[in-house]
Amino acid sequence: MSRSFRAGTQLFIGTAVVAIVAGMVLHGRPWLEQMAIFHVTEVRVNGVALLPEANVQTLLALSPDHSLLAPFDELEARLLEEPLVASVTFRRRLPGTLEVRVQERVPVAFLPSPQLVAVDVEGVLLPRVDPRRDRLDLPLMAPEVLGRRGMPLTPLERRTLASEVVQLGVLEPRLAQAISEIALDINGDIHVTLVLPETRLLFRPPVTGVRLQEAVLVLADVLERRGGVPPAEVDLRFGDQVVIRDRPATIRAQPNPPPSGGTS
Repeated sequence: MSRSFRAGTQLFIGTAVVAIVAGMVLHGRPWLEQMAIFHVTEVRVNGVALLPEANVQTLLALSPDHSLLAPFDELEARLLEEPLVASVTFRRRLPGTLEVRVQERVPVAFLPSPQLVAVDVEGVLLPRVDPRRDRLDLPLMAPEVLGRRGMPLTPLERRTLASEVVQLGVLEPRLAQAISEIALDINGDIHVTLVLPETRLLFRPPVTGVRLQEAVLVLADVLERRGGVPPAEVDLRFGDQVVIRDRPATIRAQPNPPPSGGTS
């Protein structure tokens, strides 16, 4: 490459830079956004698992002349309309690539309403999640407060139950893996139905890891002494005690004895 050619190339680049800077000074950012060199030609989506990438592209709804230099506020607002999207970040890669990183909401339970609808830790409903398609094994959330029939859970009550599911998983994974249903009663107490062993755990939130460990130890002792027969309830609502309750005995009706004495 000759010295004169290099000098000419450098002069061209320098002139272009000067022209761009001059255009910004005279016309501002909108002038740059209109330049074809900054139009978005490729969108890369990262972080999605439950939300199809095609849905992200549809929500973005980018026009053919959308500029990579345009602010992200409107694009972010469009994506946040989707309940599965918790947050989103953007990154520009010149000349024309827009990187979109999505943080999805994580389902922690299913709410029958009447079909199963996924719920995240904040109690947000995620109707796009399909339990069969996405193969999620999550506990059920009772759709009503125990003792208050006819009224669905409020968003705050959904959040309370969902956060307790997550907290149980953090504090005592052995119990969390056995949850089949979680419910809230009118006193604010939590009822957790376990599938193995088949029993119910009661506590008033927030429950501590120490109390859950006590429940596990007492339950294990009861199962050992009873040959694997579980109690009906393990109640942690009374101070330092772990109260065990059994199912009431089934009383079978007996036929009335025949009347005594002879016939007249």
